[in-house]
Amino acid sequence: MESMKHKRLARERMDVVNSRKIIAVGILREFKRAFSSSLVLPSLVDFLNSALATSVLELPSEVEVTDEHIAPVKTGLPDFRVAWRYHVHCQLAEFVIGPDPALSANDKLVRLQLASTVSVCKRCHPGAQKPIPLIYPDTITHQCLTISPLKDASPDPTRRLNSKTYIVRDVQNTDCLTRDETLSRVTDGVIRSMGYNPDTASIAERDVSPLLLECQPCPRNRSADGIYTSAAYGWRALIRHFYEKHRVGPTSNVNAAVIKDGRLSGSNNSVKCPKAVLFHQTFLSVHCRDLPCDDYMQSIDDLVKHITAAHHIQAPQMSIDWYEEFAWSKESTHLRLKVDICIS
Repeated sequence: MESMKHKRLARERMDVVNSRKIIAVGILREFKRAFSSSLVLPSLVDFLNSALATSVLELPSEVEVTDEHIAPVKTGLPDFRVAWRYHVHCQLAEFVIGPDPALSANDKLVRLQLASTVSVCKRCHPGAQKPIPLIYPDTITHQCLTISPLKDASPDPTRRLNSKTYIVRDVQNTDCLTRDETLSRVTDGVIRSMGYNPDTASIAERDVSPLLLECQPCPRNRSADGIYTSAAYGWRALIRHFYEKHRVGPTSNVNAAVIKDGRLSGSNNSVKCPKAVLFHQTFLSVHCRDLPCDDYMQSIDDLVKHITAAHHIQAPQMSIDWYEEFAWSKESTHLRLKVDICIS
């Protein structure tokens, strides 16, 4: 009888805490709405596990949560966001760079933002299919860093994801990440083809670079009027293309030609008529963020249908009702173009 009583009290206590978590989710969602969707913001479980949230979640069961309890949580969120960002960046830097007594935490953060720092997710594409390269900040925002396999039936409704019954939300972690030597060689080769040193070239500098690159191993298509059509890539997109499509050995080079000022480097061939082609996009609903219905979609049509049907919004607008995943929202850095090559 005593054991049954303890179990009943534990269930009742869990119900109280879970009901308070629903309130906490609302506080975090309200906080996030004040920021651009392009900013990296705290994950839900990290917030719920923080001292800021547990100060309310762990109040005695008989205490009714009021605005007086919630106010310090709201005012503490800006500082929590800053501390959380620093923590997850240090966590990622520790994984990517590894133990090195000669480097301080801040030194590792600088190294993390080198363009040659790249990893892959072993959870996304098991088996023969090659995973998508993750280059900062793609790595810090990758969805698999905030989920984990479902081990037991979770009674916590805030961790559930309706679209994935076999996984649940988790604290931000690097368990799914791994390094790939082939990918590292490809990344170094692409950076060198742009004329930069992989050991010093920063991601920020490459992302603002106007350079596009043509993949030299790929054949050009010749039209009836003699115009050759080829694909040109931003540096991130070319890394993914080479990694997925071409065999790169330990001593082989990444052959790419820079397109600058309308010409191909090392030739007299001119380039014209760039036409954007979508390489990869992932969309999310603002209205589902941090809720069980949250899901990543690769079709804007599917997302609009979802928002219309589930949230009763007839004309969803970008940045108001939906947004592109941060890692893929910079079109210039993930761009793939179709370009005409004029042979002179």
